[in-house]
Amino acid sequence: MSLATDDEMPEPLRGLIDGPGGTVAEVFLARVRRDPDRPFLRWVESSWTYRQALAEAVAVADRLRALAVPGQPRVAMFLNNRPEAMWTWLGGMLAGMTVVPIHRRHRGALL
Repeated sequence: MSLATDDEMPEPLRGLIDGPGGTVAEVFLARVRRDPDRPFLRWVESSWTYRQALAEAVAVADRLRALAVPGQPRVAMFLNNRPEAMWTWLGGMLAGMTVVPIHRRHRGALL
């Protein structure tokens, strides 16, 4: 999924990636290259830089690839709003998967 065409893309994003458009994973990787030690996420009393976030996401991507069913590059996320959800979301995209987040409060017919 592309974020936008080159004409629609905000100037800060155009400066991060080469060529028109870009996936979330491509933009994330470009930002890691540009600002590896800049804060990426703060949660309660913990924080991660872009470099540390990439390491977390790559570890999840590796696990997802190992568990993936051949020809079915999808992963559903049924996680609370916490850092692990971010690593799973980014890791799935880095693994080339379609990531389907499912809201934890959805039950019954909503699922």
